[in-house]
Amino acid sequence: MAILNIQVGKFIDAENFINSLKAKNLNSYNYLNGIKEKKKNNYKTAEIFFKKIEKTDKLYIDSIKKISEIKIQKKDYEELKRFFKSEHEAIKNNKNLEIKLILLETEIFFTEKKYQHSMKRIDFGLDKYNNNKSFLYTRALVAEQIGRLDILENDLKKLISIDPSNAQALNALGYTWANKNINLKDANSYIDKALLLEPNDAAILDSKGWVLYRMGEYLKAENYFIKALKFSEDSEIVSHYVKLLLKLKKVEKANKIYLKYLEINPEDKKLIEIKKILNEI
Repeated sequence: MAILNIQVGKFIDAENFINSLKAKNLNSYNYLNGIKEKKKNNYKTAEIFFKKIEKTDKLYIDSIKKISEIKIQKKDYEELKRFFKSEHEAIKNNKNLEIKLILLETEIFFTEKKYQHSMKRIDFGLDKYNNNKSFLYTRALVAEQIGRLDILENDLKKLISIDPSNAQALNALGYTWANKNINLKDANSYIDKALLLEPNDAAILDSKGWVLYRMGEYLKAENYFIKALKFSEDSEIVSHYVKLLLKLKKVEKANKIYLKYLEINPEDKKLIEIKKILNEI
């Protein structure tokens, strides 16, 4: 309730509830005060509240996310690095917390497209916690962004050997190959294994359609894209489906699909790319 009141600017109502927590749950009291001050653009005060949260509390990682958001608003990435370094020093003897913090730092810098720093941190994580499954998967994602297909393949293959039922890893490797138009037979095999594990997963259904597209199996591919779009309106799926429809000479249907999803998400970059393709026809 307090967060809803903060979101709509009802700060007095929020404060009444927050103040009632001070004697009962000091960490929640500090966290919600941090949220309130951040919403009011009082960033220094917000950070003070967030930093008061105990590192053993469940809200600790969320508080680190909020402090990161404040520093990212100022584009102060060096300060953000120093902040994470100090937090790592403080919790380095807590394995579970350190793993969460390494992943969080990697993901935050990844989102900001600071891929070299993301790779540095996830490398550190894997050096310390060898074969950690979350680290292997995350490093594969980072490796793709810096053009290190060798690292991506090695990490995903290692993850699959450790966890053969990891549908996410099976799909990631298969889709990467399909997207690069290489190793298509193996890509199809990995995606099929993922699909058996998660038959209604939109991303995996899209991967199956895409690998069939790459293999020239256009008619077979269409059903997978149609099914994927029942579970997700992701523009990547829309893009793949439109490209397939154009291969099948279904230009009118391609335009119809494009316009339908453009109305839902008019600023999407992938949909804008589709428009360029359609305009060339």
